[in-house]
Amino acid sequence: MSKATMAIAVLLMVLGATVFAMAGADDPELLIPAFFGVLLVLCEWMSLSRTRRVVWLPIAEIIGVVGTIFPLVRGLQAIVKAYTENDELAQPFAVMEELVMAGLCLIVTIVCVRRFHAASKAA
Repeated sequence: MSKATMAIAVLLMVLGATVFAMAGADDPELLIPAFFGVLLVLCEWMSLSRTRRVVWLPIAEIIGVVGTIFPLVRGLQAIVKAYTENDELAQPFAVMEELVMAGLCLIVTIVCVRRFHAASKAA
């Protein structure tokens, strides 16, 4: 089990809960990083067995890629929109959360790719 992936999963859960609480606990969409963190913990837990690792590590990789691309695009769209309209960000907590989530999920993706590469060299 990768300690880095587990640590990032916990950070994602803390990020989601913290931003949700700071924003007034009225928008459940702010809990999306926590959901991704729970999914990553589940994937890591399921991949403890060598036979199931072949299935669950690629799923963790997909979660990392999706968690990188979509929040990054949404966050950058909000920043560009605010910049072009000379306005403030409509939801600064959400934009900050999306960009931090994208960065953390990028690290998960890199860790998973390195694990695949190491496994292919060992085989």
